[in-house]
Amino acid sequence: MGQPKDVYPPYLADTDRALAAFNLFQVLLRRGKAFYPQALRELQEAIQLHRERYALHDVEKYPIVQILGAGGMRSVFL
Repeated sequence: MGQPKDVYPPYLADTDRALAAFNLFQVLLRRGKAFYPQALRELQEAIQLHRERYALHDVEKYPIVQILGAGGMRSVFL
């Protein structure tokens, strides 16, 4: 599966593409650990498109390297 910028119509605004990428991130987390790398790529895409809404912290200073786990209402990142 490609990144959102590759699979969504070009007429979508960046905010819409960011929301779609973030929603896909959430879906992939629920699918299990095998999907964590792809989920991370989608989260990073959402952050790139709309940093103010989707960056959980200062991602320039402390980049998200890996998803360690997810469950309930939380995710743990390295």
